[in-house]
Amino acid sequence: MAGLQFLSDLRNRYQVAPTQQVLDKGGGSQKMFQQGKMAMYIDGPWSAAGNKPAIQNRFEWDVAPLPHEPNTQPGETAISNCLTILSGGKHKDDAWRVVKHWISPQVQELHAIVPDETPSRRSSLPIINKVPPPPKNMSVFVDGFAHSISIIHTPVYDEMQKEILDALAPVWDGKQTAQDAIVSLTPKINSLLQSK
Repeated sequence: MAGLQFLSDLRNRYQVAPTQQVLDKGGGSQKMFQQGKMAMYIDGPWSAAGNKPAIQNRFEWDVAPLPHEPNTQPGETAISNCLTILSGGKHKDDAWRVVKHWISPQVQELHAIVPDETPSRRSSLPIINKVPPPPKNMSVFVDGFAHSISIIHTPVYDEMQKEILDALAPVWDGKQTAQDAIVSLTPKINSLLQSK
């Protein structure tokens, strides 16, 4: 909760982060960063891949771990692509061959070399360090797994995401504290989770 409030304060109290209106006018965080109008933004390896051709050699840039308070555990969200095989599917053997291919070392190494995703196989993770810079510190995406939290997928994920975005909008605009938003959001999320 303190982290959410700090992010809001960066924008609204200290005015060192752009407002949503400025972001919208500038084309979003990534575009503003690529134009040299924003010093830092939060995203994943897919974003770093897009920065390389957009920035070219106009300025030096890199990726870094998320900042966190001293003496606190860093936290990041792990996002992954999931491949599933339906139990009632007609072509389970073919589907399994696709999954095995997708998670093979050869394909996972391609994910590491083309920095749009972080490989799923631990054995392929060191290859991400061989990606030609920039960015030269792609390993932060690998290192982040040590303290990352996976997004929980539920049948009500989309509804939860909408509630969260709606609840946090006034926090980002400085019209409500993070604590007030979370207190009002919690029963809505709990109700959604209990509904399925």
